[in-house]
Amino acid sequence: MRKVIISVAAVAGPDPVNPTELANDVTLAVAKGASLCHLHCKTREGKLTPNTDVLIESFEKITAGTDVVVQASTGGISDMSIQERCNPLDYWRVESASLNGVLRISERLFTIILLTIFDIAHRPAMTGRSRRKLKCLILACSTILKL
Repeated sequence: MRKVIISVAAVAGPDPVNPTELANDVTLAVAKGASLCHLHCKTREGKLTPNTDVLIESFEKITAGTDVVVQASTGGISDMSIQERCNPLDYWRVESASLNGVLRISERLFTIILLTIFDIAHRPAMTGRSRRKLKCLILACSTILKL
């Protein structure tokens, strides 16, 4: 049998974020087979932000009723710095992170981003497991870059 991971990104684009409704939607998706929940760090109005309050509230409600893997996005179209984009990685429930759009950029910028990822992996709040995942991502990205 082929194994797959079904990811749910329960908030579309600039749509407002309601943590209770979001948790209900994710719970339904998990019941249908989703095992990973991908969220961007947004305000209740749907704007990307470095403030993690709504993201944490959402994930707390989501994980209260499911065993879904918590994935925080560091991407999205925004003028936030890399450090601001990575604020969600300090939340203890984050088990996975996505780096949106990384493979669509130039080799030089890609290298800068890899160095940034390495720095992120050494943030004090990162757990050993999360650090290992980021280091594996660095290795995988480096391999892709050589192809």
